[in-house]
Amino acid sequence: MNDEQARAVAGCATTGAILAAGHWLPWWRDLSKLAAYAFGCIAILIGQGIILKFNREWRRMCAVVLAGGAVVYGSYWYDALSNVRALRHVGDRGNGR
Repeated sequence: MNDEQARAVAGCATTGAILAAGHWLPWWRDLSKLAAYAFGCIAILIGQGIILKFNREWRRMCAVVLAGGAVVYGSYWYDALSNVRALRHVGDRGNGR
């Protein structure tokens, strides 16, 4: 097995082990959807980092993951604000305003 193959095996094994531990070991509290998303992304990035030697390409992939995470987080934030606004609107109508 050459160095590249060894890194591929190590990267896949590391990602698998982190995700398995995250799913099977008890947490002190349940993770939110966003925290679980971040945990999974980090586990995958660690494995990819091992394969790519944490090089420039790996850092570019991290930027893509961060951009995606920002969109997901922003979407959850927007949904929460929209729900609050909708509930206030319904509440105002229920009071005869």
